[in-house]
Amino acid sequence: MTKLLEEAIATVFQLPETEQDAIATLIIEKLASKKPAPVIIPKTEIEAIERSYTLREKTEVIQFLENHPFLVPVLLEAPEKIRYYFPDEELFIQVDYDPENINYVQLVLSILTKITPDDAVDRLNKLDKNWSLSLSYQVREKFFTILEYSDDF
Repeated sequence: MTKLLEEAIATVFQLPETEQDAIATLIIEKLASKKPAPVIIPKTEIEAIERSYTLREKTEVIQFLENHPFLVPVLLEAPEKIRYYFPDEELFIQVDYDPENINYVQLVLSILTKITPDDAVDRLNKLDKNWSLSLSYQVREKFFTILEYSDDF
Protein backbone atom coordinates (compact mmCIF):
# COMPACT_ATOMS: atom_id res chain seq x y z
CA MET A 1 0.00 0.00 0.00
CA THR A 2 2.84 2.40 0.84
CA LYS A 3 4.44 1.83 -2.56
CA LEU A 4 1.15 2.50 -4.32
CA LEU A 5 0.70 5.72 -2.37
CA GLU A 6 4.26 6.81 -3.21
CA GLU A 7 3.61 6.18 -6.91
CA ALA A 8 0.35 8.14 -6.80
CA ILE A 9 2.03 11.09 -5.11
CA ALA A 10 4.91 11.02 -7.62
CA THR A 11 2.39 11.07 -10.47
CA VAL A 12 0.52 14.01 -8.95
CA PHE A 13 3.78 15.97 -8.58
CA GLN A 14 4.35 15.61 -12.33
CA LEU A 15 1.09 17.44 -13.07
CA PRO A 16 0.83 21.20 -13.49
CA GLU A 17 0.44 23.10 -10.23
CA THR A 18 -3.22 24.03 -10.88
CA GLU A 19 -4.11 20.34 -11.30
CA GLN A 20 -2.15 19.48 -8.15
CA ASP A 21 -4.17 22.10 -6.26
CA ALA A 22 -7.44 20.73 -7.64
CA ILE A 23 -6.53 17.17 -6.58
CA ALA A 24 -5.43 18.37 -3.14
CA THR A 25 -8.73 20.24 -2.73
CA LEU A 26 -10.71 17.13 -3.68
CA ILE A 27 -8.76 15.00 -1.21
CA ILE A 28 -9.25 17.52 1.60
CA GLU A 29 -12.99 17.81 0.88
CA LYS A 30 -13.33 14.03 0.84
CA LEU A 31 -11.51 13.68 4.17
CA ALA A 32 -13.52 16.50 5.75
CA SER A 33 -16.83 14.99 4.68
CA LYS A 34 -16.06 11.59 6.14
CA LYS A 35 -18.72 10.70 8.65
CA PRO A 36 -17.86 8.38 11.51
CA ALA A 37 -19.05 4.83 11.08
CA PRO A 38 -22.37 4.12 12.78
CA VAL A 39 -22.19 2.59 16.23
CA ILE A 40 -24.20 -0.52 16.97
CA ILE A 41 -26.42 0.31 19.94
CA PRO A 42 -26.57 -2.63 22.39
CA LYS A 43 -29.84 -4.52 22.24
CA THR A 44 -30.39 -3.99 25.97
CA GLU A 45 -30.30 -0.21 25.49
CA ILE A 46 -32.71 -0.36 22.54
CA GLU A 47 -35.06 -2.51 24.64
CA ALA A 48 -34.83 -0.02 27.52
CA ILE A 49 -35.66 2.83 25.15
CA GLU A 50 -38.62 0.87 23.74
CA ARG A 51 -39.98 0.31 27.26
CA SER A 52 -40.10 4.06 27.84
CA TYR A 53 -41.12 5.35 24.42
CA THR A 54 -43.16 4.52 21.37
CA LEU A 55 -40.77 4.72 18.44
CA ARG A 56 -42.32 6.19 15.32
CA GLU A 57 -40.52 4.68 12.33
CA LYS A 58 -38.42 2.45 14.59
CA THR A 59 -35.79 1.60 11.97
CA GLU A 60 -35.23 5.27 11.22
CA VAL A 61 -34.95 6.15 14.93
CA ILE A 62 -32.44 3.37 15.60
CA GLN A 63 -30.39 4.34 12.56
CA PHE A 64 -30.35 7.96 13.78
CA LEU A 65 -29.18 6.79 17.22
CA GLU A 66 -26.44 4.70 15.63
CA ASN A 67 -25.22 7.83 13.87
CA HIS A 68 -25.58 9.92 17.04
CA PRO A 69 -24.85 7.49 19.92
CA PHE A 70 -24.32 10.36 22.38
CA LEU A 71 -28.15 10.65 22.46
CA VAL A 72 -28.70 7.17 23.92
CA PRO A 73 -27.80 8.08 27.54
CA VAL A 74 -30.03 11.15 27.26
CA LEU A 75 -32.98 9.04 26.12
CA LEU A 76 -32.38 6.58 28.94
CA GLU A 77 -32.31 9.42 31.48
CA ALA A 78 -35.17 11.52 30.06
CA PRO A 79 -38.22 9.52 31.25
CA GLU A 80 -37.28 9.99 34.89
CA LYS A 81 -36.85 13.73 34.35
CA ILE A 82 -40.07 14.01 32.34
CA ARG A 83 -42.18 11.98 34.79
CA TYR A 84 -41.59 14.59 37.48
CA TYR A 85 -43.55 17.10 35.35
CA PHE A 86 -45.68 14.77 33.22
CA PRO A 87 -46.35 11.67 35.34
CA ASP A 88 -48.87 9.86 33.12
CA GLU A 89 -48.19 11.05 29.59
CA GLU A 90 -47.17 8.79 26.74
CA LEU A 91 -43.76 9.50 25.19
CA PHE A 92 -42.88 9.18 21.51
CA ILE A 93 -39.62 9.44 19.60
CA GLN A 94 -39.28 10.21 15.94
CA VAL A 95 -36.77 11.60 13.47
CA ASP A 96 -37.74 15.00 12.13
CA TYR A 97 -36.46 16.52 8.89
CA ASP A 98 -36.42 20.23 8.18
CA PRO A 99 -38.26 20.64 4.86
CA GLU A 100 -36.11 23.67 4.01
CA ASN A 101 -32.74 22.07 4.80
CA ILE A 102 -32.32 18.35 4.06
CA ASN A 103 -29.14 18.20 6.14
CA TYR A 104 -30.91 19.42 9.26
CA VAL A 105 -32.27 16.35 11.02
CA GLN A 106 -33.22 16.03 14.69
CA LEU A 107 -34.61 13.48 17.09
CA VAL A 108 -37.90 14.68 18.59
CA LEU A 109 -39.30 13.48 21.88
CA SER A 110 -43.05 14.16 21.95
CA ILE A 111 -45.02 14.25 25.18
CA LEU A 112 -48.64 13.33 24.40
CA THR A 113 -50.65 15.17 27.02
CA LYS A 114 -54.21 16.05 27.97
CA ILE A 115 -53.13 18.79 30.36
CA THR A 116 -54.37 22.26 29.46
CA PRO A 117 -51.98 24.00 27.08
CA ASP A 118 -51.05 26.75 29.58
CA ASP A 119 -50.23 24.23 32.30
CA ALA A 120 -48.41 21.93 29.87
CA VAL A 121 -46.24 24.75 28.49
CA ASP A 122 -45.45 25.86 32.04
CA ARG A 123 -44.36 22.32 32.93
CA LEU A 124 -42.32 21.98 29.74
CA ASN A 125 -40.56 25.27 30.48
CA LYS A 126 -39.68 23.99 33.96
CA LEU A 127 -38.39 20.73 32.47
CA ASP A 128 -36.24 22.73 30.06
CA LYS A 129 -34.93 25.00 32.80
CA ASN A 130 -34.13 22.16 35.21
CA TRP A 131 -32.86 19.55 32.75
CA SER A 132 -32.90 20.12 28.98
CA LEU A 133 -30.90 23.35 29.00
CA SER A 134 -28.14 21.67 30.99
CA LEU A 135 -27.57 19.14 28.20
CA SER A 136 -24.54 19.67 25.99
CA TYR A 137 -24.75 21.77 22.85
CA GLN A 138 -24.06 18.62 20.82
CA VAL A 139 -27.18 16.99 22.31
CA ARG A 140 -29.41 20.06 22.04
CA GLU A 141 -28.41 20.47 18.40
CA LYS A 142 -29.81 17.02 17.54
CA PHE A 143 -32.56 16.52 20.13
CA PHE A 144 -35.55 18.43 21.45
CA THR A 145 -38.79 17.86 23.32
CA ILE A 146 -42.24 19.02 22.28
CA LEU A 147 -45.81 18.79 23.50
CA GLU A 148 -48.38 16.90 21.49
CA TYR A 149 -52.14 16.72 21.77
CA SER A 150 -54.45 14.06 20.41
CA ASP A 151 -57.17 15.05 17.96
CA ASP A 152 -59.83 14.53 20.60
CA PHE A 153 -58.35 17.05 23.06
